[in-house]
Amino acid sequence: MSEPHGRCRWEGRGSAMTNFHDEVWGHPTHDDGKLFELMCIETQRSGLSWSLAVSRWCELRRAYAGFDPNVLATWTENDVDFVLGMPGVIRNRWKARAMIGNAQAFLRVQEERGSFANYLWGFAGGEVIDRCPQALRDIPVRTDTSDELALDMKRRGFKYFGPANAYSYLQTTGVVNDHLASCCLREHA
Repeated sequence: MSEPHGRCRWEGRGSAMTNFHDEVWGHPTHDDGKLFELMCIETQRSGLSWSLAVSRWCELRRAYAGFDPNVLATWTENDVDFVLGMPGVIRNRWKARAMIGNAQAFLRVQEERGSFANYLWGFAGGEVIDRCPQALRDIPVRTDTSDELALDMKRRGFKYFGPANAYSYLQTTGVVNDHLASCCLREHA
């Protein structure tokens, strides 16, 4: 089911969610900086709504060193304490620590594969997985691809990337195109 303006139906309404849908979600990216930023947001969003994560995006970017993996990889527990005291952040110590570990794992993957994009897109054979769902009920929570990605990410030390979060990440980064068939952005993603 789509909204009257031909967009996918989202859990939250408002301009921030509309902008997220129109400008980020499902748009294929091979840019490692953007992929890491989206990984950070996915880590913080885990167990929470997209509307909450989107509403805190700017504060999270400011708190977490502009989502620079080279900076985050060097953080200590003192940095975690500092960031958890900042306004607008998601106050979860485990997620804050995961941001550091995920930055370290991200950099190791870049070193090994030449780019994180090479690694991530390898799970889709380098092509967008275009599912073309007709309705929200046609969109799975996880797939074999997300199960495989989650297992490999866990092996590499990534946190907060179980099969459902891995699938959400694949959707957000555009590796999977789950824009509904009736969505105005279906062909542009």
